[in-house]
Amino acid sequence: MLKRMLRAARFDASLYRELQEDPVATVQALGVVLLTALSLALAGVLGFHRGEGALVQAEVAARAFAATVAAWVLVSLLAYLVGRGFLHRDTVLPALLRAIGFAGAPGVLYVLLAFGGALSLAINAAILAWCVFALGVALQGTLGVSRLAGFWMAVAGVFVTLVVRRFLL
Repeated sequence: MLKRMLRAARFDASLYRELQEDPVATVQALGVVLLTALSLALAGVLGFHRGEGALVQAEVAARAFAATVAAWVLVSLLAYLVGRGFLHRDTVLPALLRAIGFAGAPGVLYVLLAFGGALSLAINAAILAWCVFALGVALQGTLGVSRLAGFWMAVAGVFVTLVVRRFLL
């Protein structure tokens, strides 16, 4: 799983062809999503809600997990609907769940947001940009779209992720 995460973070397009053929990788993709959620939860608890009580911190962590998993599923469903409905691609939802889950691998660095201040804004922007490009490569490889189409779909996907986070966090 770690090797696949590194390949996703390095924009290795061959990873997504491999993931299409490996149904076991769905559990690994969920693992990547949960690691990202843990990283986001730790950033919230250690950085932004450090001095607050355990109940508030538990709520922050639960919301981080809910937002991350919900965004993963929602972006995968949207990509599936676009792929099937508009692009007429012969894709399956589990393949998109695997690809989009691994494309979020740079999100394990969200724990660095705990530093706070202006540095956290720069870190967040860098992670989001990294995720956009990784997601673009994932969508290109999984849906068979052009690099430009994959990029714009990834921008939309990250926007959906941010909206879900804003709503749940």
